[in-house]
Amino acid sequence: MQQAGRGAFVQVLLSGLIFGALHLHAFAEPEAALMAQMATTVLGWMLAGLYLLSGRQPLAVLLCHGY
Repeated sequence: MQQAGRGAFVQVLLSGLIFGALHLHAFAEPEAALMAQMATTVLGWMLAGLYLLSGRQPLAVLLCHGY
């Protein structure tokens, strides 16, 4: 996204939304899926912010997310 000229805010916003959407499949019940998507979207925003704050070094994000 940086190469496309997107600012840091847009990069974090879109990364979190994509992160949340990718975790939607984990729950069969719609209410649980929605709650999980909201929680993982917030987590995605935090991880994306950490990635930018760490100078785009993935190690901190990998350690926080798990491997």
